[in-house]
Amino acid sequence: MNAVKTIIIANQREFGSPIDPYLAPEELANWRQEDFDNECISFFWAGDEKLVITSAAVSEEFVADTCRLLGYRALRAAAPAHHTDSLCDDIQNDPVLFEDLVQTIQASACPQILVWGASAAYYRLIQRLENLGLAFLPAEVPPPATAWTQRHFGSKAGFRALAEELTLTHPQVKIPEGFTCPTLPEALAKADYFAADNRPFLIKTNEGAAGWGIIVFNPSSSLHQPSPSQTEKINSGIWQSGPAVVEEYITCGFYPAVGRDRFPLIPTVNALITPAGEVLFQFAANMVMEELTQYHGAALGRGVLPTEVEAKLKEIVHIIGGALAARSYRGWFDVDLVANDQYDLFCNEVNARRSSVVHAADVYNRLKAHHPEIQAALSNDSWVVPAFDGRSYPEIKALLHDVLFPIANQPHGLLITVVAGHGKIGFVIVGQDFADVMRIKRTAEALVLPAA
Repeated sequence: MNAVKTIIIANQREFGSPIDPYLAPEELANWRQEDFDNECISFFWAGDEKLVITSAAVSEEFVADTCRLLGYRALRAAAPAHHTDSLCDDIQNDPVLFEDLVQTIQASACPQILVWGASAAYYRLIQRLENLGLAFLPAEVPPPATAWTQRHFGSKAGFRALAEELTLTHPQVKIPEGFTCPTLPEALAKADYFAADNRPFLIKTNEGAAGWGIIVFNPSSSLHQPSPSQTEKINSGIWQSGPAVVEEYITCGFYPAVGRDRFPLIPTVNALITPAGEVLFQFAANMVMEELTQYHGAALGRGVLPTEVEAKLKEIVHIIGGALAARSYRGWFDVDLVANDQYDLFCNEVNARRSSVVHAADVYNRLKAHHPEIQAALSNDSWVVPAFDGRSYPEIKALLHDVLFPIANQPHGLLITVVAGHGKIGFVIVGQDFADVMRIKRTAEALVLPAA
């Protein structure tokens, strides 16, 4: 059994499952599938010398390509023989896989164990491993005694309460004007406050992620006559699950202000709180959203964010991280924000877990270390293309051959990061600058999308 530095348990589905009871059947099916699909991004975390455990076996060719392109020499993949929605329980229930995990830890020098987010099943698995006297580090998550902090500060109401407190003492921390309400009907009633002034606003459920549980009302909307899609959402279970936040919708600025390749300014900033409570900045990026609510990916690197915004993000994440640390949270977290035309930053939420941008940052930084000319990256975790439907991973590679990294042996191009098997992939594109990245993106689209 080869030694490793890191053991990754891709428990995205397990971590997302607590909101399952609140979702309509179609929503639940999509939510579950997204979680399972996104386990692939875990292969790009934490560099080389690692064991990656996913719910189901991943294409061997995909793993081999990942190792070849990123220079991994000691990456090993594993999966339980049968899986449910709880990967950590599946590991415990599979004698062969559990023994593999035990032997890997024994062969290694105190490896770290990384997960998407800590769950009850994760803590049960960690406890069993500790009971065996194994030496390992449960990394980047709160200890069991303060596990509550992850769900509390990761909720919309929990974060808003913290942020409201910080705005009183730290003018750098701003949040949209709004209210936390115990029930949806009260949130709808208070929303009239914004509607009366013809201001756009949004309503967020207490639980939710990646855009799930958010409804945006523009000035032409009427709360008394919501659109059919809004009515359907409001009547779904997740909206009946407890507190809701209603707040002003901040109109995004754009960067660059003019030009073809510009995005709404929706920054995210990632940091890590060490066991000692120190806040360590990791990176900042600009999120790519659909209709400004549904997360798809992120842009990183030179020219992606204004310099003054990057400086503000570092300051804000240290303030919020310090407040989280003071309240016993430990581990990875991100703060998602929106910037207006004046580059004023408004905090929207905290994700108290590893974020969806981490793998893209890891790919970008690893390739940039080998090829300093790489200065920008763009990810998309959910690129849905009809031409991919029913095609195998090798067939999708063939369709995208002309843009795959490294294009003509030059250090730019597209790396496939998610293999979904149902008309969808994920990718990270790296290039010499953001214009280079966008040229590659447009070329990829021309290869597989029907002409407009």
